[in-house]
Amino acid sequence: MKKILFLVCIIASLNADILNGLRQDLDSISHEASITRQNVDYKPYIISVFTQKDLLRLGARDLEDALKLVPGVDMAADNLMVRTPIFRGSNSFAFGQSKLYIDGVYSNQILFDTYSQWLTMPLHMIKRIEVIRGPSISTNAIASYAGSVNVITFAEDKKSDKGFVYAGLGSSSLYSTGFGKHFNLEDFHIYTDFYYIDHDQSVDVVNDGIFYGTPQNAVASLSLETFSTSINVNYKDLEFIGRYLGQKSGAAFGPMFFVPNKSDEIEMPQYNLELRYKKRINEYWNVLFKAGIQQEKYSAYGAFAPAGVQGEFTVYSEGIYADFDIFQRRLYQEGKLVYSGLDNHNLLVAYTIQNERTTEQSTIVTDRLTGIGLVDYSDTFPFFDENAQRDLFSVSLEDQYSFSEKLNFTFGLQYEVNSEIDTSVNPRFSAVYRLDMENIFKGTFTRSYRLPSWQEVYIKNNTVRFGNENLNIECVDAYEISYIYKQSLDTTFKSSIFYLKNRDQIRRDNAFTYQNLKNTNVYGLELEFTTSITDRDKFWFAYSALGSNNLSHDLAYSSQHLVKSYYIYNITPYFSISSTFKYNSSKSRFSGELRDDIDGSSVIDSALQWHNDDYQVTFSLENIFDEKEVFASDPLSGYIEDYNRVGRSFNFSVRKEF
Repeated sequence: MKKILFLVCIIASLNADILNGLRQDLDSISHEASITRQNVDYKPYIISVFTQKDLLRLGARDLEDALKLVPGVDMAADNLMVRTPIFRGSNSFAFGQSKLYIDGVYSNQILFDTYSQWLTMPLHMIKRIEVIRGPSISTNAIASYAGSVNVITFAEDKKSDKGFVYAGLGSSSLYSTGFGKHFNLEDFHIYTDFYYIDHDQSVDVVNDGIFYGTPQNAVASLSLETFSTSINVNYKDLEFIGRYLGQKSGAAFGPMFFVPNKSDEIEMPQYNLELRYKKRINEYWNVLFKAGIQQEKYSAYGAFAPAGVQGEFTVYSEGIYADFDIFQRRLYQEGKLVYSGLDNHNLLVAYTIQNERTTEQSTIVTDRLTGIGLVDYSDTFPFFDENAQRDLFSVSLEDQYSFSEKLNFTFGLQYEVNSEIDTSVNPRFSAVYRLDMENIFKGTFTRSYRLPSWQEVYIKNNTVRFGNENLNIECVDAYEISYIYKQSLDTTFKSSIFYLKNRDQIRRDNAFTYQNLKNTNVYGLELEFTTSITDRDKFWFAYSALGSNNLSHDLAYSSQHLVKSYYIYNITPYFSISSTFKYNSSKSRFSGELRDDIDGSSVIDSALQWHNDDYQVTFSLENIFDEKEVFASDPLSGYIEDYNRVGRSFNFSVRKEF
C-alpha cells in the first residue's frame, strides 16, 4: 500500500512540473522558501523541513531546539548570549549570515543583524519550519549569505476556525503559556496568537581574567522574560500582518566582558507591521506588493566594570555603571511580477526599496572625570552614531525554464545599490534533473553577500569594540551538487557536496576594531537518511563534514564533524517515546592562541508524549547525562574559559486544541 501511495504522489508531483513548469511556485510568491503543497525535493535549493508534530514528539521546546537539528548547523553566542545559527562553518563570530522570516516577514534585528530574540519562540506556536542551507537560488528581497529560516505559523490555515492553548513548566523555574485562534467573519479571516515565557536560568563563570581580574564563583544570569502577540487579517487580496515581541533578559557575561550583577538586564523589544496585496490577474500574470515597518530598541543597563578599575581620567572607586538605549527603524517596500505565458518559462521581476536608520540613542555613564555619579553623554560621548542610516535598492530577474520533462533550469540575477557600499551584482544558477521517480540530481551556483551589521559599522566610544565605516561586504561564491534517492514515502537518502569561496570575512582585530580580515575556502559533505524500521516508528540520521584547502585555523571555532539523529516509536496510536542524539566534534582556536581546543560533546535527549484528537501531553529530559557544552568565547573577550551552557533540564507541557 505504501508503494502505491508513493507512486501516486510522485506521479502527481512530476505531472505538475511537466505540465506547468514551475508555476506551482506562484502559490508561495510571498517568499522563496515557502513550499506549502509542494515536493521540496524537486525545488532548486537544499532545504530541510521540520513539522511541529515531529518536533514536539522529540521534546523540542522552541525554534532554537529545531535549528539544532538542521544538518550542518551549529549554534554560537556572544558575551550577552545573543545567539545565532552557524551554517557550514561560516564565520562563527559574525551575525547576519542567515535570515529569518516569520510568515514571510523579514525579522532580523537591525543592530546585531541576528534573530536571537526569536529563537525562544515556542514550537506550540509554529506549524512548520523550512530551512534553506546555503545562499538560496530563488530570488529573494534580502541577501542570504549562508542560509534562510522560514517559520510558518498557523496563520497559514486561512480557512480554519480552530484554536489551541498550551502551558509548560520546566527547570530553572520555567513557565510558558500561549494560545492561537482563527476567526471567520464573512470576507475576513483573522488569526491571532500570544505567548509568554519566564525562567531564571544561570551558569557558573570560571574567570574573566584578562581585563578585570579573576572573580571567584561568579554566576552569569541567563534569565528571560518575553512575550509576543500577533494578528493576521485577510480580506480578499489584501493581507495585514502585525507582530510585537517584548523581551528582557539577564546581562549574561556582561556588555564589557565583566560579569555584571544578577539584576542587570538587556532589553530587545521589536514590532513588525506589513501590508500585502497579492493578485492573480489572469492565467499568466501574478503580482505581489508589500510595504512594512520594523521598529526596535536595544537597552543595556547595570554594572559594566568593577570597583577600582582604572579609567582614562580617574579611578572608578565604585565601578562603572551605564544605561545605553538605541532605537532603530526599518521601512521597506517590495514588488514582484510573475509571468508564465511563455512555453516552458516562468519569469519573475522583483524590486526592493529599504531604509534603515537610528531614530534615537541615549548614553548615560558614570562620570568620566570624577568616577562618581551618572552623566548624560548622549551628545558629547555617545556609544553609537545617532545619525546612522542605510538605504538599499535592488532589482532582480529570474527565469525558471523547463528544458524537458526531466530537466529544469533556474537563472537569476540580482543588482543592488547600497548607500554605504559599491553596487553588487549577484548571479544565480541551478539545474534539477529527475532521472526517474527515485533518483534526483541538483547542481547550483550562487553568489551572495552579507552587509556589515550596524554594530560592526557604527559602534564607537567603546573599549572593547569599535565600528568601522570602511568595511567591505562579505562575499561568497557557493557551488553545490546534490543527489536524492526516494525509495518510498518513508525512506529517503539525501547527499550534498559543496564548495564555498568566502571573501572579506569580518571580525575584530587586536585593537578591537572590526576589519575584513580573512578569505576562507570551505568544502563539505552533508548526508541525510530517513526511514521507518517498522510500521510504528521513524528514524532520521544526518552527518556533516567540513574541510578547508587553506590553513587549518581557517575553520577555527567550527565543528568539522556534526552528527544528528532521532528515533520516534509509537507504542500505541496515542503514546510515543523518542530519543535524540547530537554530536559536535572538537573546535580549534585561531592561530597563535594559547588556549586549548574546545572539546567535542555528545548530548542525548528523550521525550514521552501522550495525545489524542484534542489533547497533547509531553514530558522531555534534555542532556540526560549532563554533558558539558560551551559557547566559544571570542579570544578578545577577556574570558579565558568559554561560556558555559545550561546542562541537564526537564520540560513538561500540555496542549489543548479546540
